[in-house]
Amino acid sequence: MRPTELDDLRESPEDLGLVPGRLQRVGSYLDGEIADGRLPGAVWLIARRGRVADIGALGRLDPASGAPMRLDAIFRIYSLTKSMMAAVALHLVESGSLALRDPVSHHLSAFAVFDESEAVPSPGARHPTWRPEAAGKQMTVRDLLRHTSGLGGSLYGDPVLARAYERAGIVEFDHDENAAMTTLDELVERLSSIPLRARPGTVWEYGRSGDVLGAVLQAVAGRPLDELAQETLFNAAGMTSTGFWVAPEEHHRVASPAGPYQPAAFTERPAFLSAGSGLYSTLGDLFRFASLLLDGGRSLEGGDVLSRAAVASMTADHLGPLRGTGLDFIPGDGHTFGLGLAVRVDGESAHTFGQRGDVFWIGRATTTFFVSPAEEIVAVLLAQAYGPPSRYYPAIFRNLVLQALA
Repeated sequence: MRPTELDDLRESPEDLGLVPGRLQRVGSYLDGEIADGRLPGAVWLIARRGRVADIGALGRLDPASGAPMRLDAIFRIYSLTKSMMAAVALHLVESGSLALRDPVSHHLSAFAVFDESEAVPSPGARHPTWRPEAAGKQMTVRDLLRHTSGLGGSLYGDPVLARAYERAGIVEFDHDENAAMTTLDELVERLSSIPLRARPGTVWEYGRSGDVLGAVLQAVAGRPLDELAQETLFNAAGMTSTGFWVAPEEHHRVASPAGPYQPAAFTERPAFLSAGSGLYSTLGDLFRFASLLLDGGRSLEGGDVLSRAAVASMTADHLGPLRGTGLDFIPGDGHTFGLGLAVRVDGESAHTFGQRGDVFWIGRATTTFFVSPAEEIVAVLLAQAYGPPSRYYPAIFRNLVLQALA
C-alpha cells in the first residue's frame, strides 16, 4: 500500500472520536525516544472505522547512511510472520484440506508418534523432555498455531536441549546467513530428532512451532510456502510489499537497525522460508492485514480474504487453563493466545489499557500491530530495536493509542 493510498483514507481525528492533542502524544513520545538514541527510527499508523486518524515517520531508515525514515519503508517483521501464516493455515482449513485437530505426523512423517512407554526424561531439565515419537499425545496443527506443540526454541531451553539444538545445527534465529542455507524440510528432520520440551498440549512455550507449521502448509498445499502465502493472503488482501525477500531494486527502502547486529539482507529467494519470522512487510500492508481481523476477514476493498468464522477462530481463547504456563508467557497477564496472536481476556489483571477481545502480536525488533474490535481501532508500529525494547514499546504504543479516545 503506497503512502498516497493511505492519504486517501485520512480523516480528521475528531470525526473518528479521537482527541487531537492526545493523539499527538504518540509522535511526541517516539520522537523523544529517537532523539535520545533509543530508537533509530519508526513509522506508525492509527486508524478507526477503516479511516486513518494519524500516520507518521520519524528518525532514520538507515543509521549508517543517515537516510531519513519513510512511510513506505520495508521492515523485517519477524514474529508478526506467525500471525500471517496463521491466516494462511485458516484458509486451508476453510477449504477442507487441513483441520486444526490433524496430527502433525499426518502431514510430516518425521513427527510420527509411537508408544509413550519409550519416553525418557532429559536429565537436568526444568521440565521433563520427551522424544517426539514417545510423546504419548500427538502434536496437532492447533498445537503449532497456539505454541503448545512441545517444541522448544533453544533460547529458553534447558542446557540439555540447548546442546541438542547446537549439535543438530539449528540456529537460534532464522534471519542469519547460516539459516538461509537450510530448508524447511531439513529443519523438520533436525527438530524431529531432538527431545520435546513438554508433552504436546500441556505447556505454552514459544519455540519453532511456526516454522514446523510452514512445513505442514507446504505439504498440504503441495507447493512452496511463498507461493501459497502470495496467492491466499498477500494478493487477496492487496499486500503488495510483503514477502520472504526484497528485490534488489527495492532494497533502498529496507529499514536497518542501529548497533552491531545486522541481520541478513535477502535480495533473492532464500532456501529457508521461515513461517516463524521470515517475512518483510510495510506499514500499509500490516494495516491491511490487521484490518482483516477487525472486519471479519474482508479486505479494505470489501473482498473476502477469510471467512468470519476463520477470524473468530483466530481471535478466540485457544489456551484455557494453559494460559500463563511456560517459562516466558509473552502475551502477558490478562491475555491468552488464539491462533497466531495474543487475545485479551481479562481487563483487570492486564498491565496495559484495553478491553476484552483486543488482539495483538509483536516481533523481535519492535514490530507490532493491535486491533480493538470494541473501539474499532487498528494500529501499527514498526521500528528496528532489538532486545527488551521489542516488548516494551508495543505495550507503551497500545496505551498511547487508547488514551487518545474521546
